[in-house]
Amino acid sequence: MIYLAVMGSERKNKNTNAALDAFLKGISNKGHTYEKVYLKDVEINRCIACDNCSRTGHCIYNDGMGDLYKKIDQCDVFVVASPIYFNTINAHTKTMVDRAQRYWGIKYGYGRDKIDIPKKVGFFIGVGGAKYTHDQFLWAIPVMDMFFKALNAEFRGIYNISETDQIQVSDRPSILKELEEIGENFSDLKEFFIQKVL
Repeated sequence: MIYLAVMGSERKNKNTNAALDAFLKGISNKGHTYEKVYLKDVEINRCIACDNCSRTGHCIYNDGMGDLYKKIDQCDVFVVASPIYFNTINAHTKTMVDRAQRYWGIKYGYGRDKIDIPKKVGFFIGVGGAKYTHDQFLWAIPVMDMFFKALNAEFRGIYNISETDQIQVSDRPSILKELEEIGENFSDLKEFFIQKVL
């Protein structure tokens, strides 16, 4: 299985990255290959709702998202890790999500019979700095659900981590171990959905 992992945080060596790396360690333990993309290093223009994708199946922009579209189409599992800002994903990640309008345009405008959108599996890791509240991750979940639907991805799991302003992910061995175990077992689980809040 080919895994694509997108790290949406502005900070490369902090909590979101540590959580994603723990999952990817489990992937490596099972011998699977993955590619990790830091969104902060990818030039992605904002979607301007021009509807070119619905007319032609292609986005008007020639930017870093073009390469990311190819990687998304070639992967079997797409893992997205994002910090939580104001109860949802951060700006880097949301810009990528908005550019998935291309897939929506293919499905409901240009026609999926003309351009194939390969099936895949989606997994989301959310990392919040504040102490846990019942609505801390509330808006991230439907956003990621619609994103994965556009990509023709089965949304198979969510792993959310709270209170990282006080306790770093790297200082929480139980979380790192559990994410590693999820990574190790992910390809063997045919029908499964995880939603963890820690």
